[in-house]
Amino acid sequence: MTGRLHGASFFGGWTVDNLINVDCDTVDNPNNLRFCDQRNYDMPLRHEFKLSGSYTLPYDIQVNAALQSYAGPVRGTTWSIATTTRYAADCLGACTPGAFVIPNLLPAPGGGTTLSVALAEPGS
Repeated sequence: MTGRLHGASFFGGWTVDNLINVDCDTVDNPNNLRFCDQRNYDMPLRHEFKLSGSYTLPYDIQVNAALQSYAGPVRGTTWSIATTTRYAADCLGACTPGAFVIPNLLPAPGGGTTLSVALAEPGS
């Protein structure tokens, strides 16, 4: 949208999009398979808004302003489990307080000693 009014001009725009990832062929971490196909989830729409304008003052002085509003990144909730990660002393449920979360966790072939587990589905 554009417009002019008595020495002023303005421009505005709004876009909406949705990005859905399908990445199920990666086998390096089986935990990634839980949410590898995002077609099964209600992914939120991302909105972007832009507005700019200018105005000519006396003596041909021009004043400009611009506003851009972008959606933030999609945040994931993960739990990084190391070989030394233990359950809290006051944990409830099926866990054993003070026990290793994954007792037999071995370092990855590349040398990594942590495992990242997704706790929430994408878009939640």
